[in-house]
Amino acid sequence: MKNLLFLRNIVSVILSWIPLKAFYPVRNAYFNTRKNGGFTHCILRSLIAVLRYRPIHNEFEKFELADMPGIYIYNIDSKIVRLLYWYGSEGYEGKETLLYQIFCSKATSILELGGNIGYYSILGASANKQARYRVLEPHPISNKILNKNKEFNHLDNLEIIQKAVVGVKTSEQAELNIQIEDTDIAPSGAYLKLQGAEIDRTKKETFLVDLVEAKELIPGVDLIKIDIEGLEQEVLNSILDYLKEKKPFIFLEVRNKAVLLKKYIADVLLTEVDYDLFSISHDRLIKVPKEEIANMNFLKTYGNRDVILINKQLWEKSEIIIDKNMLG
Repeated sequence: MKNLLFLRNIVSVILSWIPLKAFYPVRNAYFNTRKNGGFTHCILRSLIAVLRYRPIHNEFEKFELADMPGIYIYNIDSKIVRLLYWYGSEGYEGKETLLYQIFCSKATSILELGGNIGYYSILGASANKQARYRVLEPHPISNKILNKNKEFNHLDNLEIIQKAVVGVKTSEQAELNIQIEDTDIAPSGAYLKLQGAEIDRTKKETFLVDLVEAKELIPGVDLIKIDIEGLEQEVLNSILDYLKEKKPFIFLEVRNKAVLLKKYIADVLLTEVDYDLFSISHDRLIKVPKEEIANMNFLKTYGNRDVILINKQLWEKSEIIIDKNMLG
């Protein structure tokens, strides 16, 4: 692993010696051939797989997604940003971004817990500017980047809250930890090490952040996105009564080691609340039986850690193609 990282860094340095504009034809050709695919596109994709390691954050302040006109990304030193520049809207988490826009377009009040740089925030808020969209991001640098993305995309309906969510507060603040492996300026794996958190990582630095309870934010919400690194079960349980009554859509990251969360999903959310769980695969939603959840490695099986919890009354099918008209 260390040897691969060393080689990747060498490639990054060498590529940075070449002007970025020299690679524009490759990037443009990649997007022009993506729809029809073919041999040429496969070659271009292989080239992009190398070029994506070239630093771009010193070249321009922002860029427009090549395959999504009107969506702008603040250009900072981040793996996510580089993927979006070279691969476009599907460069980060594939068709899930389209799926998220579809669900946001039908929502009235959206709550995103853990926004990072705000990629999903700007997609969701742009998809439905009549909806109330709130996103929590406690990390100070990530929060500033998120605000920049809001500014560049003129999203007056997007409210950014610099707090971390918990189920029950035992204090007004807590330490937000950054894991030692995370080198991005906007760390995607920042976590609160609190009682009940299913997380075990080596930290390199901490920030003191303000806390807010989920029950203060949930009234009126019909779509929730949760990516809070280990506190998912605690937060979901704190709003269980609301989930039973309203059954909002829930986009949720389920890590393989989140044993308690998977058990909670099967025993409570699918049994008591009457949700169905669909894994988000490459191009479709696949219903996962309750009995399989405890031992399921979603990333290994479906290529994605993220799932969506949906009112059992919505769909009877076990597979749903991700399509713009899937919600009617």
